[in-house]
Amino acid sequence: RVPDDDGNEAQHRHHDASSSPGAPCVPRSELPPTKQREADDPRGLAEAVPGPLEDVVLLVQEVGQHLVDELRSIFELRSAMLLLVDASTGFLTPLASTFGQQRALDASAEPLLDWKDLGVRLLIRNRKSMPTERLLPTRSNLAKYLLLFDVEWVVPLMAQDRLSGILFIGRKAGGGRFRAEEIELLDFLAQHVAIVFENAKLYVSATYDSLTGILRREAVFEKLDQEIRRAVRYGRPLTVGMAD
Repeated sequence: RVPDDDGNEAQHRHHDASSSPGAPCVPRSELPPTKQREADDPRGLAEAVPGPLEDVVLLVQEVGQHLVDELRSIFELRSAMLLLVDASTGFLTPLASTFGQQRALDASAEPLLDWKDLGVRLLIRNRKSMPTERLLPTRSNLAKYLLLFDVEWVVPLMAQDRLSGILFIGRKAGGGRFRAEEIELLDFLAQHVAIVFENAKLYVSATYDSLTGILRREAVFEKLDQEIRRAVRYGRPLTVGMAD
Protein backbone atom coordinates (compact mmCIF):
# COMPACT_ATOMS: atom_id res chain seq x y z
CA ARG A 1 0.00 0.00 0.00
CA VAL A 2 1.49 3.31 -1.12
CA PRO A 3 0.18 6.89 -0.97
CA ASP A 4 -1.38 8.24 -4.13
CA ASP A 5 -1.19 11.82 -5.39
CA ASP A 6 -3.73 12.98 -2.79
CA GLY A 7 -1.81 11.40 0.10
CA ASN A 8 -4.31 8.56 0.47
CA GLU A 9 -3.17 4.99 0.67
CA ALA A 10 -4.00 2.80 -2.28
CA GLN A 11 -3.11 -0.78 -2.97
CA HIS A 12 -1.23 -1.40 -6.21
CA ARG A 13 -1.24 -4.89 -7.67
CA HIS A 14 1.36 -6.05 -10.13
CA HIS A 15 0.55 -8.95 -12.43
CA ASP A 16 3.49 -11.14 -13.38
CA ALA A 17 2.98 -13.60 -16.22
CA SER A 18 5.55 -15.92 -14.64
CA SER A 19 3.13 -16.53 -11.76
CA SER A 20 1.21 -18.92 -14.01
CA PRO A 21 3.94 -21.34 -15.17
CA GLY A 22 1.52 -23.93 -16.51
CA ALA A 23 -0.63 -21.59 -18.58
CA PRO A 24 -0.80 -22.52 -22.28
CA CYS A 25 0.49 -20.03 -24.86
CA VAL A 26 -2.40 -18.86 -27.07
CA PRO A 27 -1.84 -16.53 -30.07
CA ARG A 28 -3.27 -13.06 -29.48
CA SER A 29 -5.46 -13.26 -32.61
CA GLU A 30 -7.28 -16.29 -31.12
CA LEU A 31 -8.15 -14.49 -27.88
CA PRO A 32 -11.56 -12.82 -27.37
CA PRO A 33 -11.49 -8.97 -27.52
CA THR A 34 -11.50 -8.55 -23.74
CA LYS A 35 -8.54 -10.93 -23.37
CA GLN A 36 -6.71 -9.15 -26.20
CA ARG A 37 -6.97 -5.88 -24.26
CA GLU A 38 -5.69 -7.62 -21.13
CA ALA A 39 -2.75 -9.04 -23.08
CA ASP A 40 -1.89 -5.63 -24.51
CA ASP A 41 -2.31 -3.87 -21.17
CA PRO A 42 -1.86 -6.37 -18.30
CA ARG A 43 -1.91 -3.67 -15.60
CA GLY A 44 -5.11 -2.10 -16.88
CA LEU A 45 -3.46 1.30 -17.25
CA ALA A 46 -5.54 2.21 -20.29
CA GLU A 47 -8.74 1.81 -18.30
CA ALA A 48 -7.30 3.59 -15.26
CA VAL A 49 -6.55 6.68 -17.37
CA PRO A 50 -9.72 7.66 -19.29
CA GLY A 51 -9.77 9.69 -22.49
CA PRO A 52 -9.42 13.47 -22.24
CA LEU A 53 -13.14 14.23 -22.09
CA GLU A 54 -14.53 10.94 -20.82
CA ASP A 55 -14.10 11.72 -17.13
CA VAL A 56 -15.82 15.11 -17.45
CA VAL A 57 -18.68 13.71 -19.55
CA LEU A 58 -19.25 10.85 -17.12
CA LEU A 59 -19.29 13.24 -14.17
CA VAL A 60 -21.85 15.52 -15.83
CA GLN A 61 -24.01 12.50 -16.69
CA GLU A 62 -23.85 11.27 -13.09
CA VAL A 63 -24.87 14.68 -11.77
CA GLY A 64 -27.74 14.83 -14.25
CA GLN A 65 -28.96 11.34 -13.41
CA HIS A 66 -28.79 12.08 -9.69
CA LEU A 67 -30.84 15.23 -10.28
CA VAL A 68 -33.71 13.54 -12.12
CA ASP A 69 -33.75 10.63 -9.66
CA GLU A 70 -34.00 13.01 -6.71
CA LEU A 71 -36.71 15.07 -8.41
CA ARG A 72 -38.80 11.96 -8.99
CA SER A 73 -38.38 10.94 -5.35
CA ILE A 74 -39.00 14.36 -3.76
CA PHE A 75 -42.02 15.34 -5.87
CA GLU A 76 -43.29 11.75 -6.29
CA LEU A 77 -43.18 11.98 -10.07
CA ARG A 78 -43.88 9.36 -12.67
CA SER A 79 -40.96 10.62 -14.71
CA ALA A 80 -38.37 13.37 -15.17
CA MET A 81 -35.90 14.20 -17.92
CA LEU A 82 -32.97 16.61 -18.29
CA LEU A 83 -31.90 18.10 -21.62
CA LEU A 84 -28.75 20.21 -21.97
CA VAL A 85 -27.64 22.60 -24.68
CA ASP A 86 -24.66 21.20 -26.58
CA ALA A 87 -22.08 23.99 -26.61
CA SER A 88 -20.69 22.95 -30.01
CA THR A 89 -24.00 22.56 -31.89
CA GLY A 90 -26.49 24.61 -29.88
CA PHE A 91 -29.00 21.73 -29.89
CA LEU A 92 -30.78 20.45 -26.80
CA THR A 93 -29.94 16.80 -26.21
CA PRO A 94 -31.26 14.38 -23.54
CA LEU A 95 -28.67 13.89 -20.80
CA ALA A 96 -30.52 11.92 -18.12
CA SER A 97 -33.99 10.58 -17.45
CA THR A 98 -35.95 8.20 -15.27
CA PHE A 99 -37.26 6.39 -18.34
CA GLY A 100 -35.94 3.08 -19.60
CA GLN A 101 -33.41 2.72 -22.37
CA GLN A 102 -36.08 2.33 -25.07
CA ARG A 103 -37.70 5.65 -24.20
CA ALA A 104 -34.27 7.31 -24.36
CA LEU A 105 -33.87 5.90 -27.87
CA ASP A 106 -37.30 7.29 -28.75
CA ALA A 107 -36.10 10.74 -27.65
CA SER A 108 -32.98 10.51 -29.82
CA ALA A 109 -35.21 9.79 -32.84
CA GLU A 110 -37.29 12.94 -32.32
CA PRO A 111 -36.54 16.20 -34.22
CA LEU A 112 -33.69 18.24 -32.77
CA LEU A 113 -34.43 21.14 -30.47
CA ASP A 114 -32.65 24.50 -30.40
CA TRP A 115 -33.41 28.07 -29.41
CA LYS A 116 -35.09 28.70 -32.79
CA ASP A 117 -37.89 26.27 -31.93
CA LEU A 118 -41.09 28.23 -31.29
CA GLY A 119 -41.82 26.42 -28.03
CA VAL A 120 -38.26 26.87 -26.76
CA ARG A 121 -38.34 30.58 -27.61
CA LEU A 122 -41.57 31.00 -25.66
CA LEU A 123 -39.97 29.20 -22.70
CA ILE A 124 -36.91 31.48 -22.86
CA ARG A 125 -39.04 34.62 -22.93
CA ASN A 126 -41.04 33.42 -19.94
CA ARG A 127 -37.86 32.43 -18.00
CA LYS A 128 -39.95 30.38 -15.55
CA SER A 129 -41.70 27.03 -15.38
CA MET A 130 -44.58 26.62 -17.79
CA PRO A 131 -47.38 24.03 -17.86
CA THR A 132 -47.54 21.81 -20.90
CA GLU A 133 -50.95 23.12 -21.98
CA ARG A 134 -49.42 26.56 -22.64
CA LEU A 135 -46.77 25.09 -24.94
CA LEU A 136 -48.79 22.53 -26.90
CA PRO A 137 -50.59 25.16 -29.07
CA THR A 138 -47.22 26.17 -30.57
CA ARG A 139 -47.18 22.83 -32.48
CA SER A 140 -43.42 22.96 -32.18
CA ASN A 141 -40.85 20.19 -31.87
CA LEU A 142 -40.85 20.88 -28.14
CA ALA A 143 -44.58 20.14 -28.07
CA LYS A 144 -43.88 16.74 -29.67
CA TYR A 145 -41.46 15.91 -26.85
CA LEU A 146 -44.01 16.94 -24.23
CA LEU A 147 -46.63 14.62 -25.72
CA LEU A 148 -44.18 11.75 -26.15
CA PHE A 149 -43.07 11.81 -22.51
CA ASP A 150 -46.37 12.87 -20.92
CA VAL A 151 -44.80 16.01 -19.43
CA GLU A 152 -46.85 18.23 -17.11
CA TRP A 153 -44.38 21.06 -16.41
CA VAL A 154 -41.39 22.39 -18.36
CA VAL A 155 -38.62 24.13 -16.41
CA PRO A 156 -35.99 26.25 -18.23
CA LEU A 157 -32.44 26.25 -16.89
CA MET A 158 -31.39 29.86 -17.45
CA ALA A 159 -27.81 31.00 -16.84
CA GLN A 160 -28.21 34.78 -16.91
CA ASP A 161 -29.82 35.34 -20.33
CA ARG A 162 -28.73 32.04 -21.88
CA LEU A 163 -30.65 28.78 -21.96
CA SER A 164 -28.46 26.05 -20.47
CA GLY A 165 -31.00 23.24 -20.51
CA ILE A 166 -34.58 22.15 -19.88
CA LEU A 167 -36.19 19.95 -17.24
CA PHE A 168 -39.22 17.87 -18.21
CA ILE A 169 -41.35 17.24 -15.12
CA GLY A 170 -43.81 14.37 -15.52
CA ARG A 171 -47.12 13.91 -13.80
CA LYS A 172 -47.33 12.97 -10.13
CA ALA A 173 -47.56 9.28 -9.40
CA GLY A 174 -50.69 9.79 -7.31
CA GLY A 175 -52.38 11.93 -9.94
CA GLY A 176 -52.33 15.08 -7.80
CA ARG A 177 -51.67 18.60 -9.05
CA PHE A 178 -48.56 20.67 -8.35
CA ARG A 179 -48.89 23.30 -5.65
CA ALA A 180 -47.71 26.87 -6.26
CA GLU A 181 -44.88 26.50 -3.74
CA GLU A 182 -43.63 23.39 -5.54
CA ILE A 183 -43.38 25.28 -8.83
CA GLU A 184 -41.52 28.09 -7.05
CA LEU A 185 -39.12 25.51 -5.63
CA LEU A 186 -38.51 24.08 -9.11
CA ASP A 187 -37.72 27.57 -10.46
CA PHE A 188 -35.35 28.23 -7.56
CA LEU A 189 -33.62 24.88 -8.10
CA ALA A 190 -33.35 25.51 -11.84
CA GLN A 191 -31.27 28.65 -11.29
CA HIS A 192 -28.67 26.75 -9.29
CA VAL A 193 -28.67 23.73 -11.61
CA ALA A 194 -28.06 26.01 -14.60
CA ILE A 195 -25.01 27.53 -12.86
CA VAL A 196 -23.58 24.07 -12.14
CA PHE A 197 -23.79 22.94 -15.75
CA GLU A 198 -22.56 26.28 -17.11
CA ASN A 199 -19.50 26.01 -14.86
CA ALA A 200 -18.90 22.51 -16.22
CA LYS A 201 -19.03 23.88 -19.78
CA LEU A 202 -16.60 26.67 -18.88
CA TYR A 203 -14.21 24.12 -17.38
CA VAL A 204 -14.35 21.99 -20.53
CA SER A 205 -13.81 24.97 -22.86
CA ALA A 206 -10.86 26.19 -20.77
CA THR A 207 -9.26 22.74 -20.47
CA TYR A 208 -9.97 20.99 -23.79
CA ASP A 209 -9.74 22.08 -27.41
CA SER A 210 -13.24 22.09 -28.91
CA LEU A 211 -12.07 20.83 -32.32
CA THR A 212 -9.81 17.94 -31.33
CA GLY A 213 -10.98 17.19 -27.79
CA ILE A 214 -7.40 17.12 -26.49
CA LEU A 215 -5.97 19.16 -23.63
CA ARG A 216 -5.11 22.80 -24.18
CA ARG A 217 -1.53 24.03 -23.70
CA GLU A 218 -1.91 25.15 -20.08
CA ALA A 219 -3.64 21.90 -19.11
CA VAL A 220 -0.93 19.88 -20.86
CA PHE A 221 1.81 21.53 -18.78
CA GLU A 222 -0.19 20.99 -15.60
CA LYS A 223 -0.61 17.32 -16.45
CA LEU A 224 3.08 16.94 -17.33
CA ASP A 225 4.05 18.45 -13.99
CA GLN A 226 1.85 15.90 -12.19
CA GLU A 227 3.32 13.00 -14.15
CA ILE A 228 6.91 14.13 -13.51
CA ARG A 229 6.24 14.25 -9.77
CA ARG A 230 4.61 10.83 -9.95
CA ALA A 231 7.58 9.35 -11.87
CA VAL A 232 10.06 10.78 -9.35
CA ARG A 233 8.02 9.55 -6.37
CA TYR A 234 7.78 5.95 -7.59
CA GLY A 235 11.07 5.82 -9.47
CA ARG A 236 9.38 5.05 -12.78
CA PRO A 237 10.55 6.02 -16.27
CA LEU A 238 8.60 8.74 -18.03
CA THR A 239 8.39 9.16 -21.78
CA VAL A 240 6.89 12.13 -23.62
CA GLY A 241 5.96 11.73 -27.27
CA MET A 242 5.10 14.56 -29.66
CA ALA A 243 3.37 14.27 -33.03
CA ASP A 244 3.10 17.07 -35.57
